Amino acid sequence: MTPLLEIALLFTAGDVIGLRAGGAPVCGPALIAALALLSPGLAGRLDRRLVRAAFALLGIAAGAAAARAVSLDCRNRVPDGAAVTVTGLLDAGAQAGGRATIEVSEIRVAARRSGCERRIRLRMPEDMDDALAGNVVRVTGNWWRTGMPGRWPQAPDRAGTMSVRSIRRVRAARPHPLSALRRLAFNQVRKRFGTETALAESLLLARRESLDPAVAQDFAAAGLSHLLAISGAHVGILTAMVLLGAGLARMTPRAGAVVATTTAVAYVILLGAPAAAARAVIQGIALLASRLTQRPSDRLTLLAAAGLVLIGVDPMAVLGAGFQLSFAGVFGLLMFGRPIARSLPAAWPRPLVAAVAPTLAATAATAPIAAWHFGLIAFIGPVSNLAAAPVLALAIPAMVLSLGTGLVVGPVGQFLAGGAEALLALLRHIATVAANLPGSHAWVAGDAVTASVVAAAVFLLCGPAVRRNVRIDSDRLGRRGHGARLLVRSGVATCVVIIWPAFRPGGGLEIHAIDVGQGDAFAIHTPADQWILIDTGPASDDFDAGRQRVAPWLRAHGARRIDVLVLTHPHMDHIGGARALLDAFHVNVVVDPAVASGNEMYIETLEAAARSGGSWVAAEPGREIDAGRVVLRVLAPDSVSLDAPRDPNDFSVVVRLEYGRFGALFLGDAPRAVEDRIVARYGSRLASQVLKVGHHGSRSATGDSLLRVVRPQVALIPVGRRNRYGHPDPGVLDRLHRYGVRIVRTDESGSVIMRVRPDGSLRLFGSR
Repeated sequence: MTPLLEIALLFTAGDVIGLRAGGAPVCGPALIAALALLSPGLAGRLDRRLVRAAFALLGIAAGAAAARAVSLDCRNRVPDGAAVTVTGLLDAGAQAGGRATIEVSEIRVAARRSGCERRIRLRMPEDMDDALAGNVVRVTGNWWRTGMPGRWPQAPDRAGTMSVRSIRRVRAARPHPLSALRRLAFNQVRKRFGTETALAESLLLARRESLDPAVAQDFAAAGLSHLLAISGAHVGILTAMVLLGAGLARMTPRAGAVVATTTAVAYVILLGAPAAAARAVIQGIALLASRLTQRPSDRLTLLAAAGLVLIGVDPMAVLGAGFQLSFAGVFGLLMFGRPIARSLPAAWPRPLVAAVAPTLAATAATAPIAAWHFGLIAFIGPVSNLAAAPVLALAIPAMVLSLGTGLVVGPVGQFLAGGAEALLALLRHIATVAANLPGSHAWVAGDAVTASVVAAAVFLLCGPAVRRNVRIDSDRLGRRGHGARLLVRSGVATCVVIIWPAFRPGGGLEIHAIDVGQGDAFAIHTPADQWILIDTGPASDDFDAGRQRVAPWLRAHGARRIDVLVLTHPHMDHIGGARALLDAFHVNVVVDPAVASGNEMYIETLEAAARSGGSWVAAEPGREIDAGRVVLRVLAPDSVSLDAPRDPNDFSVVVRLEYGRFGALFLGDAPRAVEDRIVARYGSRLASQVLKVGHHGSRSATGDSLLRVVRPQVALIPVGRRNRYGHPDPGVLDRLHRYGVRIVRTDESGSVIMRVRPDGSLRLFGSR
């Protein structure tokens, strides 16, 4: 291992520790110790191991300082719902109704000027003039916080989103030339590539906001999601194009390399320097420098140098999936590419080996990281990459040439754009076919990924110990001795996987409030590894929460079945996703109000439940459902609710979850009349630490009589962003604040995980 690689690894490890610990109490001592160890008076006399420790301490100081800076960032201090006026440079790719960013030059919060000149995220209005993109503008709107404390610091530009009401150009200001160039690129892409514009924007301009989520999901399931992010492959293809052009222009190899590297640097700067692309450029610059100076370079050392530069500039970069996947992919190529090539059948043609070996090497290195971040393993990945790689290698040059020639000779550019569009359609088709093949991918839990990685590390690290302590005469037993040692190492790794659940973070009960927009979906994971699902989110012609949100969430968190499915009442925003979930999982028990309804979706859901083979249970007051140390107690609907109900909300299923000293009350869409009846019947027995607020925070629910007896610590409000109903009602929020309740909303915090212990203590983690 080279010294630079050691330093990079130690600095990165320290950075991760510092980010996790955070705060000035960690940063200061670590920085002082590092500077002391690296001081000229000591560095020459100290052992190399202490110098390495100094770089680890520097990493800790950098990570802790970054975490501290995030916690103090001004964007985290803007009040939720505040009226905000911002002046700055609007994202060149901004579109009406979409997401965008703005580089702030002036911000006023509640009419007072703030010193928060940072990048912030915007939700653009539907009537925005697209010509404003890339210009200096003044926007007014409201600031909505989206952040919630998590295990790791979150990038401050995700602390909130400004919902824009009005936007106008600042006439006296001129946009930056780089912004004008970006705007020109977006205009040309949107003009040339027709139905494949969104895919072209992703592949060329690193912008995925307009990409259909279903297409992105297909790419992920096919193991091709890395193609949608500008990475080393994209930069490499562009560089190869420039080198080819330089060769045709009869430039010297050195001059061609300089021109190609300069072009790659300019391209990455134009995109905003995403981590994967920046890594490729830094490696390219280092390689070019080594060749110009005629000094040999080690590829792992170049990779380490790129990582050290990126983490040094932005210590939080190491937490990004793109950063991790990019470096892991290159590391896999360098470490495993040749061994895999040698292990392939000798009869295979060299071109096939040259294509298969790198794909397998990169897939092996990146699969655990992809599984951890996205909860997905794409078994079809090596095959789909072999099919997609040549298409991508043709599509990117075709797009670049069509854009370049289109600026000079429009018809020629449009002709080339037609070919590029066909290649993009083929690439999308490859992803769709691969994603839908049986067994092409599997959803995995984060804990399972962690256990597997730890087991693999134990398998590798315990090898020397096994060789020292397992005394087997290798000369006499030959391969049998090697097999015995391998068996011991495998046994130790298997034990790690088996006992890992005992060390599962948080333990106890988990309540998952899944962000499905304007609808309810709560998944409850019991200590006995059973899953209870209360409602399934909405469904419409273009969105099915069960298929697109709930099922992936459950699979990513280890669910293989649903033990109890509670359908509170036959409204689309509560049972819309049920059919997709009944198709995706085996459901043991379905609980519903048992009220005849002409709702077509409700009838189809019950038919799907009947086909699934599970049992059906009517929700009746007093019924208890035991789910392994967790009891689900049905409180409503009662006979009064079922007698000639005026609205399905009247017979919503109300349940109280009980676990040790912990209680959580789920109200469905029950109105105040139902609340008053269950208060009269159960009184203080309703006391619960958590209240799922009724009817998304509507003024028709969550009355004083309920709050007086429940006395919740936390109120969960599942609600869609800027929904047309005005949920949650300000009056309900005022009541909750008056009772000292902590409010957690899915429109602000995204999906929320609540970890609970039997003593009633709980912790909350948000996804935004």
